[in-house]
Amino acid sequence: MSTATANQKPPTVAQRATEAAEKSARYLGVENPKLLGAVLAEAAFNELRYNRSFADRVRAAYAASAPKPKPPRPPRKTTSKPTVTLVPIKDVGPHYMDMTAAVDPYLLYEVFGAKQLPDALGRFTKKKLLEEAVPLVQKRHPGEKPPKSANTEGVIAFIVQRVVNG
Repeated sequence: MSTATANQKPPTVAQRATEAAEKSARYLGVENPKLLGAVLAEAAFNELRYNRSFADRVRAAYAASAPKPKPPRPPRKTTSKPTVTLVPIKDVGPHYMDMTAAVDPYLLYEVFGAKQLPDALGRFTKKKLLEEAVPLVQKRHPGEKPPKSANTEGVIAFIVQRVVNG
């Protein structure tokens, strides 16, 4: 239990204390390693107070065994897209564009045009696009679906291609 190989984790503090108490019990010929561990700790405390060289050895052993602080992780960089201001290319009447309403890619195409359609669709989650926009596209293009492994950009590309190319 004392040495760790390349495939094993080093022993925990509790495992080290248990192993030291068991070895000491064998060395002294006593039967209760747990009690001996407590007695050793008390005796070591008394010895620390009176024996400077013992205290220095314990301090050095502690410093060698203390866990090294982990270097701080660099902050995680988020890859957020810059906010693009959408500019309507067509007046579709006095009604309000509700971005929380059901996603209609054909209405977005009519209002923002082909160039801004990907940006307009990019404001929605993949889940919302799959649940609301893709079924509208599939009504006009039966049997077509985005690839199952498509990320949000892939779903947007699927929608844009079918909406713009009719």
